Amino acid sequence: MPRISLLVADDGGLDRRGEAVLMVLELLVRNHTRAVFIVCPAVLQIHWRDQMWDKFGLDFHVVDSALMKDLCRSRSIYVNHWSHFPRLITSIDFIKQEWPMCLLHDVLPAETTYPRK
Repeated sequence: MPRISLLVADDGGLDRRGEAVLMVLELLVRNHTRAVFIVCPAVLQIHWRDQMWDKFGLDFHVVDSALMKDLCRSRSIYVNHWSHFPRLITSIDFIKQEWPMCLLHDVLPAETTYPRK
């Protein structure tokens, strides 16, 4: 069975975080996903990371320019931070930048086309 790609979008004030976490947990428990990528406003990154650890024991890494610099120093200048950890959190503003977006495209699976019936 192919891996599942899932996008959960939260309009401001609707607080879908709990529902999103339950979906992520279900996919992880059933082994239907290996990677989880959360994109949120910058002010919520640490909150998401702390909540995922405190309530569910899931270790997420916040991807920002500081993490990029640390990985380049400790691993290699060619390391792709998007593929380095299985569970990531980043901000909307960070992911919109050219360099992070280029690196993200490098790790995303190629678009698959299915025959039409």
